[in-house]
Amino acid sequence: MQPNEALAKEHEFMLGKLNEFEAIINQLPKEPDLNRLKEVFRVIWDAEIHHEKEEKVFFKLLENDGKNLSVNIMKKEHRDMKKAKEVLKEVIDDGEIETIKSLLLFEGKFLIHKMRDHIMKEDEILYPAAMDLIQSEDWFKIREQFDKIGYCCSGDVTKNKIPKFEVNKGYIGDKPIDIN
Repeated sequence: MQPNEALAKEHEFMLGKLNEFEAIINQLPKEPDLNRLKEVFRVIWDAEIHHEKEEKVFFKLLENDGKNLSVNIMKKEHRDMKKAKEVLKEVIDDGEIETIKSLLLFEGKFLIHKMRDHIMKEDEILYPAAMDLIQSEDWFKIREQFDKIGYCCSGDVTKNKIPKFEVNKGYIGDKPIDIN
């Protein structure tokens, strides 16, 4: 699995949790199950690990090579989402149900929309474009740095492990490499 595939796998899991988060919000004004809300929101909060990998490694490599692919917009969206998550985290941690319900209707819905839109841009535009721009030898550097930062969300990824690169016959995925 290549690093961009690991990021996309994390996106898949986050989208599932956003659906669960939205289901909790859609049950309002009924009182939400606070334990379930905390469990679902923790995964959304943990997306910061994902954003750290993108900003410190993936985006930085694109910028350093003069391959600016709307990276600044993606970073701004990360900051906007983090602000919304911080507000929600504080209120959810406090446990005041009426305040939680009010903020879920505003900040929660904003966050769901923003994250879904952001994920779509990365999956459909940024990652495919990066595949054409990043050299095969860079994928090993990216992978090493991703491993140092860690992974969020699901399966092997939550154990800070992703499968090794598929290397055979001088290729990583469909990119040719010099194996000598």
